Amino acid sequence: MKKLVIKTMVTSAVLIGLILAVFFLIPKGRNAGEQSKELDLVTDSLNKQNINDAGSRHLAIGKKDGIIAFPKKSMKEIYDVKCSKDTEEKLDQYKRRGHYSFESPLLIWNPFGTNKLSLYCYFRDEENTYITYTIQVDDSHIPAFTRTLNNHKEGNLTRVHEYQLTGFVPGYQNYVVLRKYNEKGKLIQKSYFDFYVDKLKEPVRTKLSYEDGKSEKIISEGLYCISGYQSGDKNAHRCIPLYDNSGVIRSVIPIKNYRTDRLEIVDDSLIYSCSDNSFAKVSSLGKVEKVYPLGQYRLYHDFIYNGYGQLWCLVSDAKSNTVGDKVISVLLKDGKVTKIVDFAALFRKEKEQAEKKDRTRPLNWIDLNSLDRVDSSDIVVSSSALSSIIRINHVTSGYPKVGYIISEREFWKKSNNKKYLLLKGAYVGEKWYNLSGNTKEQEEGVHNFSNQFGQNSIAYEPGSRLGEGQYYLTMLNNNYAYAKAVPYVNWKKFRSAGTKGKSADSSYYYKYLVDEKAGYYGLEQSYKVPCTQQGGAAFKNERNCIINSMDQKLFGEYDNEGKLIREFTLKAYRVSKNTMKNVWYY
Repeated sequence: MKKLVIKTMVTSAVLIGLILAVFFLIPKGRNAGEQSKELDLVTDSLNKQNINDAGSRHLAIGKKDGIIAFPKKSMKEIYDVKCSKDTEEKLDQYKRRGHYSFESPLLIWNPFGTNKLSLYCYFRDEENTYITYTIQVDDSHIPAFTRTLNNHKEGNLTRVHEYQLTGFVPGYQNYVVLRKYNEKGKLIQKSYFDFYVDKLKEPVRTKLSYEDGKSEKIISEGLYCISGYQSGDKNAHRCIPLYDNSGVIRSVIPIKNYRTDRLEIVDDSLIYSCSDNSFAKVSSLGKVEKVYPLGQYRLYHDFIYNGYGQLWCLVSDAKSNTVGDKVISVLLKDGKVTKIVDFAALFRKEKEQAEKKDRTRPLNWIDLNSLDRVDSSDIVVSSSALSSIIRINHVTSGYPKVGYIISEREFWKKSNNKKYLLLKGAYVGEKWYNLSGNTKEQEEGVHNFSNQFGQNSIAYEPGSRLGEGQYYLTMLNNNYAYAKAVPYVNWKKFRSAGTKGKSADSSYYYKYLVDEKAGYYGLEQSYKVPCTQQGGAAFKNERNCIINSMDQKLFGEYDNEGKLIREFTLKAYRVSKNTMKNVWYY
């Protein structure tokens, strides 16, 4: 009996040792085999499925018994709600007319015109199931594209399947496999078809060049959303290209003009600016559900969804002699537009000082370029011209108030608003050290830092372990200190930053700790990124940070330590990343 117990203990120890060895010895880098199927990375050919040799049905867009093609829509028709409703009724007629199954679904190419690389798919099933799909092309540099489709039913299970498939590659024969799973997650059937997708007429690259950085962390899931794509063709229609992690185009959303600085997901739909004075709400199938005109206002950079049924937008007022100094709300329920913050009224003296310089054209005295919500009714905004971060409280009350300002004191020394300046400091051992002037506290070995200059893409980030009144603000510190409309500042004074006629060595990712209760802010994290004097952005997701430099024509994904994972070559105003889950994917 004693020998049996010892033998059992030894066997258990060996098994535990093997398990631990497997866990600790498997490499954790990019090629460890632990990546999700949705990472869209190029692997060797052995890992790529040969779905083109699986008895695929050969189809063609616009051909009989193939993929249906509706008449092409103009840009005006695409963003016409009635036209989109008519298209939906046409789809319903097709659905009633036939008996569509998993093996032979109804397939229509981009019926609503809102996604140039999309396929409408409809069929019915005899039991509750969910669907995944893979798109593959014959190119070793283009990865398989696999997603789980979202049917927006409980548990993602349904008998009526209706989807917008995205991810098709233009200029290639696209091979598709649909996989059907039951409610227990068991694969029960596959269906194969293939068809050729024409090259895009828009001057959008199908494949971006890229280089891997030194980070061994895994790249995050999602598609890179390109805002302000710079094609070089002034006559080309504007669009929002979306690229995968291997730099392959997977979606192209057409817009009338301007750009969209974000893609917001609200109620299982996408919301984006389709022109400089209107937003569109587009369903997961691509139907334009609503269009929100802005009247006398024109978008100026950023907007956000506030979480309570409103968009908050930075705008210019066409009836004003200034640009980029207003915030409006757009009520998604009925489209009502309301001006909620007028910075020209809040900062009257700063506007007047700038006005003395040039009266011949609309005055860009503050250059607001980004905003984010703090709490339920407050915002933080970034002023590039004043190199300042400003909190505005109670924006929907009708009486907004300045909460604080984060900036070099030089910008505000002659202003009554200097009383709102937070102190620059270092937070060490739950104590703040004042770095705002020549104080003794600076001599205690606490490191100083340079303030932000010309910053972009301000974002609020709560912290679970922070004290009352504490939170983080992240941004792209462009590190460029100059604004033509601010003549009262000696720009050459800031030697660490770039200025007119002098480029900085780098821009930076900045993360501030803000302590409103103590009246301080401090630099929590920073790292160098490619220099960009204007534009660019730093967008954090759950895992990494996406940063782009418009000047250097680059965007990259960085890990939490600031190490580069992968960098792509493309000129764009902003680049963000979105998994598109809760809209197209599950």
